[in-house]
Amino acid sequence: PAALPKHGSPRLYTAVMKTGPDLGPGHALQFGLSALSGRSQVYEEDTGAGGAGAAGDTQIFGTDFVYKHNGMRSHGEGDFIVQGEYFYRDQNLDDLSGRWAGLQPWAKQQDGYYVQGLYGILPRWRAGLRWDQVGLINDVQDPEAGDLACDDSYRLTTVADWRLSEFSLLRLQVGRGWYATDDGRED
Repeated sequence: PAALPKHGSPRLYTAVMKTGPDLGPGHALQFGLSALSGRSQVYEEDTGAGGAGAAGDTQIFGTDFVYKHNGMRSHGEGDFIVQGEYFYRDQNLDDLSGRWAGLQPWAKQQDGYYVQGLYGILPRWRAGLRWDQVGLINDVQDPEAGDLACDDSYRLTTVADWRLSEFSLLRLQVGRGWYATDDGRED
């Protein structure tokens, strides 16, 4: 599309920092911070009025943690892992096509997180739970639809896996989600 500019330079920059205190034998803890910044584009095809484009900046910030306990038994039996991550996205785009002239720009502020735990129930076998949720902050400004404040969506997942080796596993995962839509909450 002619409305979107071409970029000849890097469009995404990332930074990651990890640290972990020494907890002694059998325990490991790690904390992390991450940041991404870059250019993003949106193109909306409309056969009746022609396409419209917007471009601008997006930043994503995150923090994460992992705690691992080694049960000191055969092939992971008794091992325990709990981990989680939180992220926040801030996106601001400017109209490039003139279709939305005089209207507010595209803007999105959204966040989400997950927390999960896994436990070694038998040698090579683990079971666990995961909770993830997006949209605690979910403010969207659309040039045509205006300010949209959407509800959060969340999901609960159970998992069982069998480790064939240190580098591969088979996983069975079942989840149930509760999602916010334009028509209300859907399961």
